Amino acid sequence: MRVATILLTLAVAMCGCGPPDSIVYGAFTGAIIPEVRSAIHGNAQVDTGQNTKIPMSVILLSDTPGLCDKLAQHPDFFRTSYGVATTLLLFIPQESLGSFAPGVNNANAEIVVDLPLPDGGTTNSAIGFPALTQQGIMSVSQLNSGNGGEAKGSFDVAILGSDQLAHEFFGNFKSKFCASMANVILP
Repeated sequence: MRVATILLTLAVAMCGCGPPDSIVYGAFTGAIIPEVRSAIHGNAQVDTGQNTKIPMSVILLSDTPGLCDKLAQHPDFFRTSYGVATTLLLFIPQESLGSFAPGVNNANAEIVVDLPLPDGGTTNSAIGFPALTQQGIMSVSQLNSGNGGEAKGSFDVAILGSDQLAHEFFGNFKSKFCASMANVILP
């Protein structure tokens, strides 16, 4: 009996039967994150328009593995596509905990889709889809922007899709600090 209990415990541990730490529900044509392969955060200078940059904390949930390393190589990753990727970006006031609505106090959200590369090409343009202002919420319960730091929270935002309709994206995150975020060009 004891061996059976140990084997059952090992099987449950190996299958990872709990809910994922980071998950994104929601989609529209061309924008879906079926599995979060990178969940990172950090502080970055975010362009809010008219060449005004504001320091913000940014959480990234992407279907691209190794996103932190890719951002170190390509700070323009969210402007110039280097391969197929979909990333949800959550912008909140720097080093702040609490709940934030897109469009209020500079908080915002966006989905960035990196398109397939053209035949023989090395880059393509990335396309950003903004959140609708004051529709949704982003909650952050933990935010540590030091080496080895984690951020935790949840979100429920409406993103304006390529069809010009609002699409709900919701889920939760547990992200790791990424120092490369300091040099990223956003959005």
